[in-house]
Amino acid sequence: MPAPSHETVWLSIDTAELSPEIGTEYKLVLFRHWVEGATVRFQYSDGTAVGYDLGPYDFDKHWSVGNFVTFDAPARESAVEHIYLGLDNPSSIKLFRQLNFVKATDWQQREVTGHLIISLIIGGLFAMLLYNISLATTLRFGFHLQYCLFVFSIFVYTVMAYGVFAYFMPGVLTVGQQMNITILALGLNGISGLLFLSAFIEKGIFPNWWNRFIVWAGVPFVLCSILYVTARGWHADTIDLAFNLLALGGILVILISLIIAIPRGSRSAVFYAAGWLLPVFGVTIRILRGLDVIPHSALTEFAMPIGMALETVILSLGIADRISQIRRERDAAQIATQEAKAANEAKSNFLARMSHEIRTPLNAIIGLSELTATTDLNDKQRSYVGNIKHRAISCSHSSTISSTSRKSKPASWTLSAPLSTQPLFLK
Repeated sequence: MPAPSHETVWLSIDTAELSPEIGTEYKLVLFRHWVEGATVRFQYSDGTAVGYDLGPYDFDKHWSVGNFVTFDAPARESAVEHIYLGLDNPSSIKLFRQLNFVKATDWQQREVTGHLIISLIIGGLFAMLLYNISLATTLRFGFHLQYCLFVFSIFVYTVMAYGVFAYFMPGVLTVGQQMNITILALGLNGISGLLFLSAFIEKGIFPNWWNRFIVWAGVPFVLCSILYVTARGWHADTIDLAFNLLALGGILVILISLIIAIPRGSRSAVFYAAGWLLPVFGVTIRILRGLDVIPHSALTEFAMPIGMALETVILSLGIADRISQIRRERDAAQIATQEAKAANEAKSNFLARMSHEIRTPLNAIIGLSELTATTDLNDKQRSYVGNIKHRAISCSHSSTISSTSRKSKPASWTLSAPLSTQPLFLK
C-alpha cells in the first residue's frame, strides 16, 4: 500500500437552513469512510466550540448503528451554527455520501430499531452457518462446502460493514482494516456464490463448458477485491468501477444460468432464483432510497443485509430439497439394482431347474439307447437307435444347458449298469 500522504479533506457545513433548536442535543451522523483519521468541530453561535479528534483506532468508540458513526453536539444556550469535518487520507470513493445532523432523540429511536434488526440478521446468519457446517461434515455433498463459504462471506461482510465487530471489539482494527476485510468478504461472496451455483444445479442441466465458465467467472471477484484493498489513490475510483462491472457481469452469468436451468425442470434453479432475487431487491431499495424515491428508514437502510440473510434461508431450504432429491434417486437406483439382481437370480434358478429337468430324461434316453443297442437289432433299427443317442448327447452338451448345469450343478441321473462302449453303427 502506498505511504500515507497525510492529506485532509475538509467539509464546512452551515446549519442556518436546518434551524437547530437552542437547548437541544444533536448528533452528526456520518457514514464510516475508508480514512485514517477525522476531525469534527461544532461551532456555536455564542463562540464556543466542541471538537473531536479521531485516530485510526478511535472510530469504534463513536459507532452507532449499521455503518454509521455519530458525534454529539451537546445542548447549550446557543445553537450550532457551523460544522467543520475533516477526513485524513480518505479514499475518493463516494466521499461524504451520507451525512445527517439530527436531534439526538430522533436518532436514538432509529438506533433501537437498527440494533434489533442487525441482531436478528447476525443471529440468523450464525445459526445457518453452524447448521450447514454440521450437515456438510456429516453428509459431505459437494455443494455444501461452497454454500458454507457463501454464508461465511455474508456473515463476515455483515459483521464488518455494519459495525458489529466495532461494537464488540473496539480498537482492535482500524476503520481502514475493517473496510479491507469487508471488501475481501465481497470477493469471497462473488466466487463462492458462482461455485455454489455450478455445484448445486442438477447434473446434466448445464453443458460442461458452461459449468467451467461459471467456475472461472468467480476468479476475477477475488483478484479485484485484493487489488481493491491494496490500491489507494487516484486509481481507487477506477477499481471501484471495475468491481461494479464485475458485479454486473456476475448478475448476467447467474441470469443466463437460471434461464437455461429453469425451463429444463431444475428444482434447484428455482430455489437459487428465489434466494438470489432477495438481495437484488434489497440493493434496489437502497438505490431508490439514495435517490430519495422512497423515504429513509431502518428497514431501507438494512434492506441489503436483510435480503442476504433471507437468501441463505431460501438456499438452505433448497439444499434440503436437493438432498431429498438425491436420496430419492439413490433409493430408486438401489431398488432397481435389487430388482435386477432378483430377476437375474430367478432366471438362473429357472434355467438350472430346466437344465436338470431336461438332462434327467436325456440321460435316460442315452442309457436306454445303449441298452437297446446291445440287443438283437437289424441295421435299420440300429441306425435309429444310434441317431437317438447321438441327438440326445448333442442336446445334453449344448452350450446353454451345459453352462447352466455347471453353475447350478444339479444331480445327474446315472445307470446302475455300465454303458456299452462298442460301436453303434455296425455294418
